[in-house]
Amino acid sequence: MFGIPGYFGSARRDPSRAKPWESLVGCLIPLLALLSTTGLLCWCGWKFQSIIVAAFFLVLSVGVDDVFILLRAWDRTSVDDEVPERLAVTLEECGPSILISSITNAMAFFIGMTSQTPAVRSFSLYSALAISICFLYQLIMFSAVLAAGGYRERNGWQSLLCWKKANPKDYCHLAC
Repeated sequence: MFGIPGYFGSARRDPSRAKPWESLVGCLIPLLALLSTTGLLCWCGWKFQSIIVAAFFLVLSVGVDDVFILLRAWDRTSVDDEVPERLAVTLEECGPSILISSITNAMAFFIGMTSQTPAVRSFSLYSALAISICFLYQLIMFSAVLAAGGYRERNGWQSLLCWKKANPKDYCHLAC
């Protein structure tokens, strides 16, 4: 459900430059970060509390915002450049802002762990760890998805089905 606005927000006039898969993965990365955080903290012995469910919306908003920043920086790069160069320019341009926002958000929640209330302490730890893991997933996973989309775009494949657009002037040799 939350991937639908990302899909329509990624639409472009040139179908090979649209980024529906990148937008969908960008919306799934915060969910993966939350699942990883839940698994890690349960493995360490922390109890899951109902207040932690609210962290989903917090991490989702931070993660999706970072994805929009990355996609906008990718769109500003030159289509004629090679994919590794485009990815380097993208990360160079928006990496510091994503890093600073992730660090400040995580630090604010780590400070919240000093609370005497166990629920607030758990929520703060969960949120800080989820934001940190979300940043790492965006740096590693989303960069790889963005590079794969760059190669798809460079080869002229359609964005949704990853098929190469047929030339209407070509005709089928089997039918003749």
